[in-house]
Amino acid sequence: MHTNHGNMGLLAMIANTMTGCCGPMCELKRAAAAFTGGGEDAITAELPFEAGYAALCTQGTEDTPSHNATSTKFDVDLDTPNDADVPVFAPVGGTAYVFDSNPTGGFGIHINLDLGDDTYLILAHLESVFIDDQSQVAAGQLLGFEGTTGNSSGDHVHFGRHAGDASLDGLYGESFDGLVLNMDNNGQHVQLMTSDMWCALPGGETYNSLLPTPLWHPNGSLIKTPDNDTVYLIEQGELTPFLTEDAFVSRHYDYTDVALVSDSELGCYGLNQGLSDTTVISAVYGNTLNPGVWLLIGSLSDPARERLLLPSVGWQAVLKSWGIIAVSYDDLYHDTIEDGLVAEYAYSGVASFRDGSLVSATGDSAVYVMSDGIAMPIEFWDTLLLSGWEDRNIIEMSDSEFDAAVTVKGDCGTNIYCLVSADVTTCGGPDLDQSEAPSGTTLTTPDLSTTGDLQLTWHTPSAQMVDSITLVGAVTPAGQTENPWGTVFNEVLNASSVSVTVLGLAQGDSLRFSVEFRDNGLASWSCLAPFPPGIVQGTVTATYHGTYLGFTAADDPTSIGCGLTISVP
Repeated sequence: MHTNHGNMGLLAMIANTMTGCCGPMCELKRAAAAFTGGGEDAITAELPFEAGYAALCTQGTEDTPSHNATSTKFDVDLDTPNDADVPVFAPVGGTAYVFDSNPTGGFGIHINLDLGDDTYLILAHLESVFIDDQSQVAAGQLLGFEGTTGNSSGDHVHFGRHAGDASLDGLYGESFDGLVLNMDNNGQHVQLMTSDMWCALPGGETYNSLLPTPLWHPNGSLIKTPDNDTVYLIEQGELTPFLTEDAFVSRHYDYTDVALVSDSELGCYGLNQGLSDTTVISAVYGNTLNPGVWLLIGSLSDPARERLLLPSVGWQAVLKSWGIIAVSYDDLYHDTIEDGLVAEYAYSGVASFRDGSLVSATGDSAVYVMSDGIAMPIEFWDTLLLSGWEDRNIIEMSDSEFDAAVTVKGDCGTNIYCLVSADVTTCGGPDLDQSEAPSGTTLTTPDLSTTGDLQLTWHTPSAQMVDSITLVGAVTPAGQTENPWGTVFNEVLNASSVSVTVLGLAQGDSLRFSVEFRDNGLASWSCLAPFPPGIVQGTVTATYHGTYLGFTAADDPTSIGCGLTISVP
């Protein structure tokens, strides 16, 4: 049985009121700040557990022994097991005030979720909290573990709505009948005021949560559960555990970039072999035989060592995503013809931002997460919060630096490679088996049991209307020498995109193509020479067997020109 709440001295809270914001998060934060509160009118919230979790209501409103005080009168107690740590999630979005200075009395460790209308939701008697005081949280975001701190005799979550100052301990708020809970009861979808819930110990009703919670992160993300020290790297939709700290640190990863997730999300991935080896990742300024800045991956004794050429514009920002800080060429090791260090590494293409990094351009309000070489815009601030990235470092750069280093850029306006909350809360991530581009896309391996048709669309930069668009290219069968593009696949007039269907491609085949678009007598192309690195213009969407494929910039075998290549893996 849950015992009476005791008295607690007033906490001296220092509130850092946010009056504005700056940097690439501004637009996302402004959108999240709009809250249509209703004062003491009833609001609807979810149960603070992941969807499907069943919680017995053991003590209801105006109930003995402890829900008969000003601060508890219309709250409910939701039972949780005493022998397990059950994750607690935000039932609504808002500013979270964390109290843990008196875990042995009153509400113990608890969170007040400010609704922005002089009321808040209280989640009390928690064992631990994973967010900072005054954090902005999104509905469904992982907050902590339930527990039995404070004046409590068994694990549970005390839950209700209070009027008052959310920055003060919950004991100083007034519990009132203003909370409707959206949930499942005996297979029926119901919305009940807390005062209408049937609660008793024993004999109370069991209510099932419908709250969507995080179940997916894009490739390149670093995640771990709160109760286990193992950090995982997500690669091709599966978990690669770091078995030693040296394996993590030698790859220039940062523990501040690790997002906390639930065990349920871990269960959504397969498991790869763990990493225990150390490696070397470095940057070198090349010699006259191999000019430019190079990213070297692997040691000289590693047979799989490789080198990637960094873009001449924005190479510092790209290196930063790989954990290497350099301001000028003087900060790098300078290779010589005598040393020949760069030549010891196999050429593997042009470097882009490391998968999992967050990037933003000065002329673009969006924040992008890199995954499979694609810059995926994060549609809303809540999506970033759900992903556990609020405190992540965002690499900021100029528009020209961004364009030079990013080959594929998504666009939420046209629903291309756009990361939304529905993607984050779906086990396995976005559904790629659709005729149109899903809102959020990662690359997966298509069904290669038969040949298939490649559906390709190229969009002009910023979806601008132009006088004409011409797409030319050539198919190179698997194992054969790359062909220069030459066949005109399609030409359209007065359009902002061009589409083609390339029939009968099989595993290992590739399409090399280039797009010329003209407007007011001026011509431009989908990739600007010279290559490498080439500057990609416009946006490409390509599907094969219903799966989205990426593309890379590539040279023309017969010239210094720059085109694009799509390969069937």
